[in-house]
Amino acid sequence: MKQFYHCCSKGLKNDLLFADAIELAAGINRIAVSYLYCLSLGMSIRIVAFCLLNNHFHFVLYGEEDEVAAFMDHYKLLTLKWIQIHRGERLHGDIELGRWKAESRDRARDKVIYTLRQTLETGMQVTPQGYPWCSARFMFCDNASLLKNSIDISQYGIRSARRDFHTGRPFPKEWKVILPEKLIWPGNYTDLGLAQNLFSGVKDFMFCLNNGNIDRSVNAEIMTESPSIPDTEVKDRADSLAKGLFGRKGVGACSADERLTIARYMRKEMRCGYKQLARVVKMLEEDLRKTI
Repeated sequence: MKQFYHCCSKGLKNDLLFADAIELAAGINRIAVSYLYCLSLGMSIRIVAFCLLNNHFHFVLYGEEDEVAAFMDHYKLLTLKWIQIHRGERLHGDIELGRWKAESRDRARDKVIYTLRQTLETGMQVTPQGYPWCSARFMFCDNASLLKNSIDISQYGIRSARRDFHTGRPFPKEWKVILPEKLIWPGNYTDLGLAQNLFSGVKDFMFCLNNGNIDRSVNAEIMTESPSIPDTEVKDRADSLAKGLFGRKGVGACSADERLTIARYMRKEMRCGYKQLARVVKMLEEDLRKTI
């Protein structure tokens, strides 16, 4: 039976899946490759929404459960291969995947919104529509401006496609590539119509996109398995504050007073829990509760 599924990876604790814009662009293009892989097996997987962050990713997919699992497993495999080949290293740990059914249309809508709101959920200072590694910017939009800077993928030779898209798999001739990023146009493979039909219109979509209650509702379902803000993202922000505020290499090089200041910033900025803050800034939870 075909259903909507919310799929995501657990946040890594000691590494990043996508270290920079180049790796995020490659991660977006791997969605297209995994989609075509499923089609080559006769599967009718439909990609409804996605969001890639530095150390985890989210998808809303529609299909049979085995089709959804095949897509996610292939995407994970390609990601691990990328890290090994292009970084010359292995991840510290595995990419752990979670999958949850959306039993109703309303629940599927909530899963889409949760996926698109990940920039807000993880404390980034950017709107969902302004984040380039998320399908939010294509929803209810006139995408003609983006496609002005595009070419047909058929203009690519086999060698060029291997170089830019890291695959020898053939692409449909009508597909587009956005330049200069060399980004396979997500509209080629994302079923924006299916995603948009979960809403009564653009006003409904914008209302839901600004509704933080949806985050809490979906988090309640997955909270037992993954924190709302992965430790790696919190640690990255703590290290950034350590450098910006105190000129330190990282939060571990800060004094106790400096680490407490960083914890205050992060408690206000990212709404981190005390247990998570204690792990990241290397202080006792009870001390943080008394002073923040």
